[in-house]
Amino acid sequence: MSSHFPVATQTDQEAGISLGSFVSPAKQSFHDSACKAWCSWTIVTGTPTLRGGAGAQYNVTSLTDGGAGATAINFTTNFSSVNFTCVVSGASIPGTRPLIMSTGTYAVGSVDTATVDPDTPFAGADPTSEVGAACFGDR
Repeated sequence: MSSHFPVATQTDQEAGISLGSFVSPAKQSFHDSACKAWCSWTIVTGTPTLRGGAGAQYNVTSLTDGGAGATAINFTTNFSSVNFTCVVSGASIPGTRPLIMSTGTYAVGSVDTATVDPDTPFAGADPTSEVGAACFGDR
């Protein structure tokens, strides 16, 4: 590689201050703006299932069914602390109604999510829904 294009290090990416370094795909994930985990899943008759098979999620090993509308996302590589955030969205299938989504307990290796049907808020998740999450923070 030419000296005209210095290669960014993990420290450069975490600091986020270099304007003239080449960033390789392996180092890009260390930048604060990079999504550190994402996935989508369906809930059919109360059971959360990852969508799309291998390659259809990033840094997610599995989901844990926590009961009515509750799903934990389990990470392949843990976050460095519980100071990360997840954005969660969802809709009923066939997509006719939005659902209320929230996050709960954050642990370095997982985050709890909740799916609530606004028409029946005390019953848990819509029996058939599609959900997605993207998580950001330091790993």
